Amino acid sequence: MSKKIIIIAAVLVIIGVTGFSAKQKQPAETGTLAQAVATSSSVNEVRPYVDQSAKFSLNLPKGWSMDDKKTSTTTSNIWFRNASSTIVITRHVRTAETNKHIEKLGPGGLLDTIINNIVFGLNQYNLVSTQSIVINGVPYRQVISTYVGSKTKRQATQHLYATIAKDAYYLIGIDVYSDEWQSKKDAILQSINTLKLLP
Repeated sequence: MSKKIIIIAAVLVIIGVTGFSAKQKQPAETGTLAQAVATSSSVNEVRPYVDQSAKFSLNLPKGWSMDDKKTSTTTSNIWFRNASSTIVITRHVRTAETNKHIEKLGPGGLLDTIINNIVFGLNQYNLVSTQSIVINGVPYRQVISTYVGSKTKRQATQHLYATIAKDAYYLIGIDVYSDEWQSKKDAILQSINTLKLLP
């Protein structure tokens, strides 16, 4: 997965939030991420990562490490990598413009708009599922999809999580080649289940 796709997606989000009109909401199911993770598996060699500036913590699975970090006055992007798989956590500060969109669309409508703009740029995008879940007491919109990498031509599975916090909104993207997903999913989902937003 290339950082270029992630950066393009982040740019699309920024453009989309200011110019994209609300789309019809898709029905969502309710659940928790813990329900989707086998309880018998464990995150081996837990590596806690705490980022005070981006205001989150996460236990990384074995073999994963922080690969890159880019920050500006309004956005923090942190990439975690394991071979060909990527987790990206992006924190966008809530601006006056963001708050206007929340007032106009509601929190759910804004999340739908953000997600639609991210997936719009993916090659051969296919929606698998969408639902509302809770991770450590925080509600997230979860979108699972597949797409074909523009350079690799390999199918990738993407799990996208979005939430609106008091002073920011967060996007968490997981991209794994689909033929590797089964062997990596338990450790990745258990890691995401440790995600905490910090005050």
